[in-house]
Amino acid sequence: MKNEIAQEILTKLGTTAEHFHEIALKQANIELLVYVFGFFISLAITIFLAVLFMKLHENDENDSESKNEYLFLFCVLGLIPILSIFYNIYNILILLYNPEYWVIQHIISGGK
Repeated sequence: MKNEIAQEILTKLGTTAEHFHEIALKQANIELLVYVFGFFISLAITIFLAVLFMKLHENDENDSESKNEYLFLFCVLGLIPILSIFYNIYNILILLYNPEYWVIQHIISGGK
């Protein structure tokens, strides 16, 4: 049933399954580059926030209340790029070692 639906969709698009598979694998390579770029951007943001936190922490060594505020701020702001790093690593590994899996997931999710 699913095979028939997929074949019907590919026929309406005017392509074959082999051609679609080839195009999807090329797109997987592009996605890999995007995730690698996102990884490095997230890593740079995390390092920047860590350095900023350390500099602010040095300036207010005597004030424990401001230390707690800086730590809270770093945890909140640093959480997003750190999670992004792990998300990018996950996708990079999938695209490097099993791009066919990415293609199948991409098709199932509707190309989102």
